Amino acid sequence: YHQTGALWDKKIECNNYYQTEFISKEFGSLLKSAKVVITRSGAGAISEAIYCKIPMILIPLGTKASRGDQILNAEFVDKNKMGFYLEDKTQLVDLVEKLVLDTSYYLKVKAEFEKIKITPSTKLISDYILERK
Repeated sequence: YHQTGALWDKKIECNNYYQTEFISKEFGSLLKSAKVVITRSGAGAISEAIYCKIPMILIPLGTKASRGDQILNAEFVDKNKMGFYLEDKTQLVDLVEKLVLDTSYYLKVKAEFEKIKITPSTKLISDYILERK
């Protein structure tokens, strides 16, 4: 699935490629069934992928088009080996193929998620509230 926003091009048709302007209700189930997430490196997309333990390919907007936070997010994910910060977009196809076709490589990346303690935000919030009583 490709969430395109307003740039949705209805003329593009291809096997195994689905584009939509916005993914809403089905986002969670789509994410859980994904093998790889390709994202611009927004904090929301990254946190969801980390929670679902899905390797990421990150192609952030540069500082001319954003505040630079996407670059920092991509660097964080890359540094923690949960995904790959692509500065050279020409590497995208090769990296997707490697993650999808090379099972041992894919499992090595997936194993990095086990090193991170993931606490659901609902638990963090409820613990915080209970501590304040």
